[in-house]
Amino acid sequence: KNNNILYNFNVNYEKKTHKNIGIDYNPEGIFKFTYRIRKKKNKDEKLYKVCNKYSEWREHVRSVLPIAIINYDDFTRWLFDKKRKAENKLEIAKIALIPIYIALLSVEGNLYEFNFLNINSMEICSIVVLSFSVVILSSMKEDVEFWDDIIKIAEEKMIESVQ
Repeated sequence: KNNNILYNFNVNYEKKTHKNIGIDYNPEGIFKFTYRIRKKKNKDEKLYKVCNKYSEWREHVRSVLPIAIINYDDFTRWLFDKKRKAENKLEIAKIALIPIYIALLSVEGNLYEFNFLNINSMEICSIVVLSFSVVILSSMKEDVEFWDDIIKIAEEKMIESVQ
């Protein structure tokens, strides 16, 4: 059973679509090159739906949300559970990174103090660790924002279907 397709809702496809909102809107320079690569890889929108605006994505999601399921409440609870898990992962990552930063700074300080490292290698090491941290945390934050957006759209659609 594929855990990424539940309630006839393809999580991976929708996450990729959300992540790429507006990425192909009016590409110029080097972005035209990457646009062509993405267009070739995403032929017939198999990887994600191309949406240049949030409103386009919103309408796309509204069209694929499974309103016909027997218990829509179960679906929204599933969405909230996914969001809660994404928030927990983000918090755990933040908590885990703090000791790493402290260890990095104290090791670098000690190595510099005993002239084992020069200032350039310390800066490079710090930049690398911080860069990886930013990429990881921003990806996790993007995941939480995805679930926030999906929940908002699902709740709107549920209210509209009741009226």
